[in-house]
Amino acid sequence: MPWGLWHAIHSRVLQPVTRLGATLVETWRAWTLPVEQLQGLPLEGRYYRREGQCHQCGDCCENIYLIHGGEALQSEAQLLSLKAENSDYASFVPMPQTPDELVTYGLKVRCEHLQPDRRCGIYEKRPSFCRRYPSEEILLKSGKMSENCGFRFTLKRSFTDVLSQTPVLTSNPSPTSEVQI
Repeated sequence: MPWGLWHAIHSRVLQPVTRLGATLVETWRAWTLPVEQLQGLPLEGRYYRREGQCHQCGDCCENIYLIHGGEALQSEAQLLSLKAENSDYASFVPMPQTPDELVTYGLKVRCEHLQPDRRCGIYEKRPSFCRRYPSEEILLKSGKMSENCGFRFTLKRSFTDVLSQTPVLTSNPSPTSEVQI
């Protein structure tokens, strides 16, 4: 193969693919890093910043309301169906709850791998959503974290900041009136 042709293929095809591959590998490594390497590092969400570290209290492994398809699971049959679709959910077992709790919040579950000492029995092989817990989605869906949790969320922008950058209409808006900033 002539050097010019090899150089063209290498610079236009192989190098970008290699860079893409490196980016994908870096992304995969970031998602699979042991939590110990992520401890104390802030995690930026869209609206919140997560800070802190896991205290290994185990509270996040019980009293869980699973969301699937935008809705909380409402029955054990839904949980069984979800387990059949995705093996990450195989560890969840229903917890006792009142009919009012079920109607109000959905099916409450716990992880069967939570040990008596409140530590995870499959820590090195835990599902990806356990590795990413907690995420800002909890707050955005009106969820609540345990008081014992070592993680905290802070707003990236205060309400006052957002309000100060919001356009204000004049007192008598009409189709031709302009927005004042």
